[in-house]
Amino acid sequence: MTFGSRAHSARGRWRGILSPAIIAAGACGVGIGEGTLAQEERIQSPAVARPQSARRLVRLFDFEEPNNPNPIPDHWFHAQDEPDGVRRPGFPQDNKAVFDYSVASSGRTSVRLPTRGGSTSLRLVPGEIPIFPGADYTVSAKVRTADVEFARAFLTARLLDQRLATIPGSEVRSEPVLAPSGWETVRVGIPGNWPDAAWLQIDLELLQPIRFEPKPPDAIAMHIVAHEDVTGAAYFDDVAIALVPRTRFWTEQPSGIFVAPERPAVAMLARDQGGEDLLARVRVMDIDGRVVASDSFKLDPSARATTWAPKLPGFGWYRAVMEIDAADVSVT
Repeated sequence: MTFGSRAHSARGRWRGILSPAIIAAGACGVGIGEGTLAQEERIQSPAVARPQSARRLVRLFDFEEPNNPNPIPDHWFHAQDEPDGVRRPGFPQDNKAVFDYSVASSGRTSVRLPTRGGSTSLRLVPGEIPIFPGADYTVSAKVRTADVEFARAFLTARLLDQRLATIPGSEVRSEPVLAPSGWETVRVGIPGNWPDAAWLQIDLELLQPIRFEPKPPDAIAMHIVAHEDVTGAAYFDDVAIALVPRTRFWTEQPSGIFVAPERPAVAMLARDQGGEDLLARVRVMDIDGRVVASDSFKLDPSARATTWAPKLPGFGWYRAVMEIDAADVSVT
């Protein structure tokens, strides 16, 4: 968020923008990366009995399954066009996701989604990830691609009701990923505004352009040559589902302008079901991006507000950023 402070004659405005600076661009969630297993062990303390859906790190699929004799991970299935099952044109049966032991973001194993033309999807079985209605979650994964020009990798998540039926409008899909040079983190947020939600389902996908590009008008479409890859693959690893707190960060002056002798102040709160202590780290930068004030605060998970009046060097425009840690894991 940005704010300003001036003498009595000053006029201006607030622009309230919370920047989740520690999370991958354009998303919010738990930072999952190197040391994930150690983080999970620290967060899931055996001394605290909590339902799976109430844990900070709800589930991690690292695809390290040395005792699994099948070509795909446990609890996942090929979501392709099956003549005797679900019809899904554009997802041919020949495109089968498999374990891959040549590249991995962590450990020794990832999942490879190849294409011989058409799209490829690996889907988590319904009823595998229980969630709390009203709670916010994030799904993240490490992704890379190889030998594709037109197709893109995607991470998709949707909510299911108690009957394991998809809740209309709940599906979210990541931005398209083309990552030939190495692993990238992709993330989608699942807002808790679906009262009937009971389960979360995930798709790992390699989609051809016809599946994700906007459909042109019919008069134009007839003159367009549809390109698609007939070789190449997408790789996925470290698929994580995490519970995130709901946060708010604002100023006590709705206009965003503080007139002397008023002292600029910001307020913050969090509503959380994860169970760990929440530590908010707040920084204030001047118009040139220099940090001029910073402090840390322990937040009450029951949404009790905390207020901070930073000591600023003088009148001017400033931007404040709040970052929240839970058990040494960065969340927003």
